[in-house]
Amino acid sequence: MTFGHEGTSAYPRVALLFCLLLCGCGSVQSELPALGERGTLLECEEPTWDLRQIRAMTRHSHVFRIKNVSEDAVRLGHVQGDCGCIVARSYPNEIKPGEIVELPVTIEGPISSGRLHHEVQVSTASPVEEHYTLKIVGTVEPNPSLFSPTMQLDFGRLVAETETPVRRLVVARHDGSPVEFRHIGSEPKAIRVAAPAVATDRLPNAVEIPLEIDVSALSSGKHTLECVVVTSHETKEFAQLTIPVAVEIAASNQYVDSIAVHGIRPDESRDVDLLRSGSAIAKSVPIVRFEGDSRVAIEPLAADDGSFTGKLRVSVGPSSSQANAPELLTGSVEVRFPDGNSTVQSIPARLLVLPGNAVGESTLGGS
Repeated sequence: MTFGHEGTSAYPRVALLFCLLLCGCGSVQSELPALGERGTLLECEEPTWDLRQIRAMTRHSHVFRIKNVSEDAVRLGHVQGDCGCIVARSYPNEIKPGEIVELPVTIEGPISSGRLHHEVQVSTASPVEEHYTLKIVGTVEPNPSLFSPTMQLDFGRLVAETETPVRRLVVARHDGSPVEFRHIGSEPKAIRVAAPAVATDRLPNAVEIPLEIDVSALSSGKHTLECVVVTSHETKEFAQLTIPVAVEIAASNQYVDSIAVHGIRPDESRDVDLLRSGSAIAKSVPIVRFEGDSRVAIEPLAADDGSFTGKLRVSVGPSSSQANAPELLTGSVEVRFPDGNSTVQSIPARLLVLPGNAVGESTLGGS
């Protein structure tokens, strides 16, 4: 089977070329020829690609074989589908006389079902301009498989022992039929459902699934997980959808080995670090208290957005005695983050309290 221009005798064709040359025109223009008719330059073995039955939103590929039946090398002008769902790439720029080349074409099935009819237009640039048509036909069936408008879930940077944010994943079927959410899975098992799935009007018969990360299941660092959503419906087959999930787990809060405040005087306050340099800053403010001398007060410092700065403010009340020598107060700082899972951390602390106006420096013990 061939494709090309409408059939004409040799004499009218020569006369037409002669007239065009006299007019200064170097190309032949005509209507797109019907399939199966012979062209002056190119032929196609099977100019119609019959997809038969395909599901909506599925991708398919095919190779058209085109032959140069002329005595000259043919340079292709362009190969273009009649819609954006058709992609034609990797075809040769020139076809030698008698040569057969392959023209790969890919089509993405439409969302709606029904009859499918598309065309791929092939034009030549030399020795003359001609136009050819390849056809794509078939029937599109409804597709019950799942899809989501979300290409990836990103949980950002999470700190161990703090609350994890919730990300909402919307899932629907291509054919708009109902979705019944069953369960999700991931490896490692770090993704969990935060609340029951609910219906949403963002897409026809779609469900919205709230998801969160189990931080304790992941080590520190960046992770790319696969969240597998499994669904069913009484009138539809089981279906599953895989969505990539990105998350970074910051190292657990690394407390200093000890807290030391040197040269503080009564009614004075100092800011000291609770966390090591480079450790993750927690989003929630911890609960702290000083176990030891009742004159020592410690409170965590919060940032403007309410998150914890990693620092503590230490102050010392007046002494009941008139001591003229420095006092060394010892005890421990008890720290707990209010997430319900954190254990109490006890950090040794010592304060050198001066009786006069001398002011020393705040230092950290340990490495």
